[in-house]
Amino acid sequence: SNAIAGIICAYKQVDDSELKYLKEAISFLDDPEEIQNLVAMVKQKALPELSILKLERQPAFFILRHLTCITVSDGKLASSEGQFLKKIGLRLGFEIPFINELIQWAKQQALLDKELEKIWLVAKSSTAYYQ
Repeated sequence: SNAIAGIICAYKQVDDSELKYLKEAISFLDDPEEIQNLVAMVKQKALPELSILKLERQPAFFILRHLTCITVSDGKLASSEGQFLKKIGLRLGFEIPFINELIQWAKQQALLDKELEKIWLVAKSSTAYYQ
């Protein structure tokens, strides 16, 4: 959760698309104090300290992929966001070339998601035509 707050705060501006991910992160927390700390961190736009997190590759990848998607969800990747994301990736045991590759994938995915939203708007407003 600290990493999510950090990713959101790295750009110093919280975007609506990023708030969605913050709410999702909060939903996984059970401790009300941890939730308050997370919200306070985002409000203060404070970057958290990150320690090394030794995990199996699958959960480490899941965390990094999810955080990478958050960083590009607003269609931008500020230098500060990219640097913080790389710091998280290194703390999870990934190397910079891999992190860069994941960032490129997430950017492409964000573009595809925007296109899918446009397609859905057309489908949603269309009249069903059965043959």
